[in-house]
Amino acid sequence: MAGELPEEPYEGLPLHLRGHVDEWLTSAISYDEDVEQISLRLKREISWEPSRSSRGRFSYSPWMRMKILIPQDAEDVILDVLDAVLIHRSETYRKSTGYPFERDTAPEELEELLKAGGSAYTVSSERTHLERRVDPTARKSFENAVAAAHATSASNHLSEAWRAIYGRSPDAAKSYGEAIKAVEAAAIPIIQPNHARATLGTVRGELKANPTKWTFQISPGSIDPVLALISTLWDGQVNRHGGVAPTAPISERAAESAVHLAVTLVQWFASGAVRQAP
Repeated sequence: MAGELPEEPYEGLPLHLRGHVDEWLTSAISYDEDVEQISLRLKREISWEPSRSSRGRFSYSPWMRMKILIPQDAEDVILDVLDAVLIHRSETYRKSTGYPFERDTAPEELEELLKAGGSAYTVSSERTHLERRVDPTARKSFENAVAAAHATSASNHLSEAWRAIYGRSPDAAKSYGEAIKAVEAAAIPIIQPNHARATLGTVRGELKANPTKWTFQISPGSIDPVLALISTLWDGQVNRHGGVAPTAPISERAAESAVHLAVTLVQWFASGAVRQAP
């Protein structure tokens, strides 16, 4: 069926997508000033030839002048450009057009292209960057947890954890750390609201010391499932402390698992599934 992903999504930018992506970038990058900002965001040196005029639209578009200086086989660079353009548009659309960012249809148009072309990448739910395409059910669980925790910083930390592992430049250590911060932000106000130095470790200690003080919504109400997930997440951060021996690095697989553990825990705490026993 048209639009379905192949069994193995394309990691780079396949030939059948390049022409469509060129058209999208030609429309999305309209001014020389856009190219300057996008080049800065790429954090890589890409020379480009500015026009003689510093303002206005051009028949020979800024993107085409930029593309000429990018090697034809540099698929990763083009994906990085798409990522940088999404970030740039999300930050400048309202300022440049006077309309809310939500009215910018370009991210949806790009997502339609990537999905139809079987890309391994998708436009984020916030429409601000590229991220790896994951199972729709897993992504929906993440979005639900972010929405449930919207009134706390757990929402921001969880979003950062997701982006750090599924974005264009994965950072496993950052992702794992943000996953823990997300659970701390969701759990501490419930378990240790008056503990000024509470961490996920002290939350675990409280649950261990007073298991009957807390209840979980699944019958018979034992807190053990919550404690098990917290312990797995906390003990798995092998790079948390220094010492004589070098700390082990966090793998991308471990960070991915940590993020999905955090999604579950944040959802439980934010939705009231974990609460003080009556």
